[in-house]
Amino acid sequence: MKWFGTVEPIATMRVSLGLERMKIVLRELRCDSFLPLTTAVAESLGCRLDDSPGMVAAVCQPSRLHKVMLSHEFLDVPLHRSNGVNQPSILVHELAHLQDVFATRGRGEVYTFFAAQRLALSSPEQALNNSDNISGYVTDAHLS
Repeated sequence: MKWFGTVEPIATMRVSLGLERMKIVLRELRCDSFLPLTTAVAESLGCRLDDSPGMVAAVCQPSRLHKVMLSHEFLDVPLHRSNGVNQPSILVHELAHLQDVFATRGRGEVYTFFAAQRLALSSPEQALNNSDNISGYVTDAHLS
């Protein structure tokens, strides 16, 4: 309920299937799957970067290349933190955007775990399609 606002079987199944697909992608990632977060690298992958302030990671849509771009600032993010943003939660957030994982990129996306929990209460369907809800769930369930 905390992250998705529902325990309906169809919602549970959607999350389970997306997490299984994410596990497959995680197993396939290699050193060359991680690239510098720059406009030039993004363009070479066929995408355009959103110039959001504080962006430390990104993936290209709708590419199935499974390339994750990381900024130098990503290294300053804590590796472990049970109730906040950490490196694993950022990677889960980015992987959730991939078309063959959760395909979460879209209008109405909210950022921060606080906003994601509010979204779960107000709009469970939208929470199921929001990267920070998925990231918060994984962080709570598996990284705490």
